[in-house]
Amino acid sequence: MRRIASLFAALVLVGSLAGSSLASGTVPKNSFTGDFTLLSEDGSVVLGHATVSLFPPTDQRLVPGSYDFTGASTNPTGVRESHAQLGQSGFWFEPDWGKWDASKVSGANVAFGQGVECAYYGPNNADCHVFALQFVDPLDPTMPHMAAFANSKNDDGSWNFQYWQMVGKGDFVLKFSGTES
Repeated sequence: MRRIASLFAALVLVGSLAGSSLASGTVPKNSFTGDFTLLSEDGSVVLGHATVSLFPPTDQRLVPGSYDFTGASTNPTGVRESHAQLGQSGFWFEPDWGKWDASKVSGANVAFGQGVECAYYGPNNADCHVFALQFVDPLDPTMPHMAAFANSKNDDGSWNFQYWQMVGKGDFVLKFSGTES
């Protein structure tokens, strides 16, 4: 009798979830959320702390994300904080990531965003500019997560990702469904 009651309770629960947002798939298949320390490219200098959310835009959520940064006293760029509003996002698999080291598993999932960032160096001292960022989640667990930033484009119109930073402690969650967006 207990088994029948348990089975009935499970069916009721599944039925109630069928109409909920969890069952309807409102959680994006491609997404990136982060709340972590940023380090210099080689990991030797703490640059600050980043908080990021990045999703494909929808008719219900037009803004695909945001990026906020608080600089550490050890940050050589002098950026004390920055805030970016992202207007576009993209997610893909990069098969060539890590190919430079034959001992590593090649490939990484990538989250990308572009928009406008304002970097603050002090009171009334801000530089606002076009901005792009990407976050790299290597398939090889021995390789670090990376963040890259650009505030200019190359002659061919592609972003010039000249600032590469290693991700330190904190949350770094990149979900990629296998379908580019």
